[in-house]
Amino acid sequence: FQNVSNLVCPCKVLSLSCGLSFINQSLNFRVNALLRLMKRIVDEGHTIGIYGYESTQSQVYESIDTYLDDFCKEFRVISEATGIKPAVFKFQGGTTNKYNALIRQQLSSEMIRRGFTYFDWNANSGDNFAGETTESIINNAIETGTEKRRIFLQMHDDESCTYTAKALPEIIKYFQDAGYTFKPITNDIQPMAFE
Repeated sequence: FQNVSNLVCPCKVLSLSCGLSFINQSLNFRVNALLRLMKRIVDEGHTIGIYGYESTQSQVYESIDTYLDDFCKEFRVISEATGIKPAVFKFQGGTTNKYNALIRQQLSSEMIRRGFTYFDWNANSGDNFAGETTESIINNAIETGTEKRRIFLQMHDDESCTYTAKALPEIIKYFQDAGYTFKPITNDIQPMAFE
């Protein structure tokens, strides 16, 4: 949980409200520390979106029903912890991936019908790549995000991404200096979606 908590701090210090976390319960973290952290994220004006309860994409995308079951588990966890009903989500592996190819169109339509908005990314920090460093994360974020009108930067907040929180303040400063503003991801934001 330390990495997630460290990601929240730079945003608070810089007075930013960000679409900060797509929560994944893959290890069944139903512990008080994570539940308190989710509440803190929401209380500080950030958005929590759903990523998924399980992390095995081949199981999650077996069918529309298996995806919806997984989604509903995570929806309940976040709702109970924060008092909000999450309205945004990220498909595991992105909208277009090898696991959801057979159900992609129908699943996307069903989630929209239910009132949810999904987001993909158009820039990537590379923070989950082997051998990442604080500098490489900063460079990847800048290289893949620069010159885009709107940036949806993929970053990870799991225990293996130890340099993400260290890189975040410099990434934020770079894009602020370039004239970008940071806003929470909501249903009112035009989504970034893979075609």
